[in-house]
Amino acid sequence: MNGIDISSWQAGIRPSQVEGDFVIVKATEGTNYVNPYWREWADEVLASGKLLGLYHYADGLDIISEADFFLNEVRDYIGQALLVLDWESGGNYSFGAHDGWTTPWLNYVLNETGSMPMLYLSASIAYANSWPHKWIAQYPDYTPTYYQDHPWNEGAYECDIRQYSSVGRIPGYGGNLDINKAYITEDEWWALVGKEDFMANAQEIIDILKDTSDPTGRGMHLTDHDHIKWIAAVCKDISAKLDELQKKIDALEAK
Repeated sequence: MNGIDISSWQAGIRPSQVEGDFVIVKATEGTNYVNPYWREWADEVLASGKLLGLYHYADGLDIISEADFFLNEVRDYIGQALLVLDWESGGNYSFGAHDGWTTPWLNYVLNETGSMPMLYLSASIAYANSWPHKWIAQYPDYTPTYYQDHPWNEGAYECDIRQYSSVGRIPGYGGNLDINKAYITEDEWWALVGKEDFMANAQEIIDILKDTSDPTGRGMHLTDHDHIKWIAAVCKDISAKLDELQKKIDALEAK
């Protein structure tokens, strides 16, 4: 599969109109930056039928704070998007730590979401990080190029995705793009996302709540992003009420 990754540097892009099978979008960085375009692009990618990825650029600050910042921003898209940690030297206060920072972050995201995240990094430090699902960047030069069936140095290392140019020229966009080749199938992509588990849980919730009024007015459609957000909100409310009820029960039992 072929695809692009984008950030606010590509402001104005219409990702649904760019040739490719997937789009990976920068959502957050550190603990205070949010890409102002990411949600618009994510919705457009999902509506187009392309595969979606969302990434966090590490500043190398507190691991849990950065992970929570990312998850709080993208939570509505868990189960619909591949989650990625971007590990680069620029602005990264912990870059030399490598595994000591990346693995705890990735494991935290995995445990919090049930979605297997991917690690983006350059080929030069690929083996300083033990995470099994890697998206590796390595370019032969800066010659503009279309998607390539066999990028330079292919097969020199194992990876799920290879970024092989930052000067991709792809129909649908007039500037340079990072372009990538995925060595996993669409089904394997969804397995990392955890879609089957997410959809099964969503269906179970829908079965329980099927008599509840639907504020979207569009019926019960698992692919309806607004409806899934509504389900999440209802479940959060129910969870809070159950917690409050348990506190009252504990207080009565203590008397």
